[in-house]
Amino acid sequence: MELRLDQRQSLSASWLLRLVREAGYDVPQTSLSVAPFIIGRPDGFNITVTPQDNAPWITAVSSDQGRQDEIDELVRRSGELCRGALMPGAEFGGHVWYTSKLVGEAPNLADPMFFSRVQEMLSAQVRIIDEWRRLGSDVLLNFREDGPEGDVRDDNFLFPPRPIVDVYISVAGPIDGPFTRPIAHRAMEFVAAICTFALGRPVNLPPNIWPARDEMLAELESRRKDMTVLTLARFGMSLDMFHLVALADMDSWSRLQGALLSYDAAIRQQREQVAVILYVVAAECLTNPLQPWKAGRLTTRFIKFFDELMPAELDSMVQHGNFEQAFGIVRGSKSPQKLRRMMLDSLYGFRSEPVHEGLAMAYEGFAFSGVAAQRRMFASWFAQSAILRYLESPRTSLIGHPTTDAGASALSPC
Repeated sequence: MELRLDQRQSLSASWLLRLVREAGYDVPQTSLSVAPFIIGRPDGFNITVTPQDNAPWITAVSSDQGRQDEIDELVRRSGELCRGALMPGAEFGGHVWYTSKLVGEAPNLADPMFFSRVQEMLSAQVRIIDEWRRLGSDVLLNFREDGPEGDVRDDNFLFPPRPIVDVYISVAGPIDGPFTRPIAHRAMEFVAAICTFALGRPVNLPPNIWPARDEMLAELESRRKDMTVLTLARFGMSLDMFHLVALADMDSWSRLQGALLSYDAAIRQQREQVAVILYVVAAECLTNPLQPWKAGRLTTRFIKFFDELMPAELDSMVQHGNFEQAFGIVRGSKSPQKLRRMMLDSLYGFRSEPVHEGLAMAYEGFAFSGVAAQRRMFASWFAQSAILRYLESPRTSLIGHPTTDAGASALSPC
């Protein structure tokens, strides 16, 4: 496995931390910094670890010079173990379980724009109650709700109890340290965005994450192997995207990561226009070819991509009773394809115009079915459908390629 230089340095430092503790040194704490990385207490025995550009990737200075030779030997051994982890099929010395509690964002009825969100909330919210779910083999999720145990309230569709998700992520590495922690934090942010998407409700990350308690480890390993723990899904579509990394499909991984983080940001927004911009961005991420020519023919790529990816979902949106009010488009005798493309062009305009012209006034008081509310609901529906259909059929757009005629073969499956 190929690691960046900074990852090799942090892996070697993590091995040193493990070896130092296994050797019996009293080093109960470490620094949050990685350059230098301090093992041990400042007022007691400690080791200052500094990265270097070649094997063993670190140097270490002991606060007790009488032990420097022992520490040098452990540094040499850390470098060997680090090199071994880079070999094909090698392990990283085990794995570390990290945990975090995600808590749903409570609706703010005092928000002057709150009623522009009601249509979106009614169409997007899903409840997952007292269920364990997984995302691949390294992420376990325990969904519950904020309320008395056993009290399942199902009579309030607009204001159901706040969701709580206990997240457990397994990260390959020798010990909780500078190698595993950044990976765990990035994974936790992405998992939180996936949970927001699955629930149709924003869930908030805590300020930090921590290794799981020792008494939880046996249960986590058991649930990890338990095939009755189902994969997290949204409307029947699996939300496990981590297999894309194993398949080395990093383009699809990058697009979906951008789409879900943008969706997570959109659903939190107070103002309808900002939410709509981010929902359209969440979808547009999926059209990005991630090539130097990506800036060409953006509107054409957007319209053709989604007209081919999800015509049935777009037709459902066009036939919705509030379509004409939200988009200012009269259906009349226009063909389904014409209506789809007009709607997509309008959606792209909702994204582009405020970026260049600034935001417009949108305060409508209690008018939860006003134009602003309808546009927000349609944009949320569009982004959700785009992500689900892309998960079902990842692809790369060739529209804008300098040497390719982007005609009938505008999309090529990955």
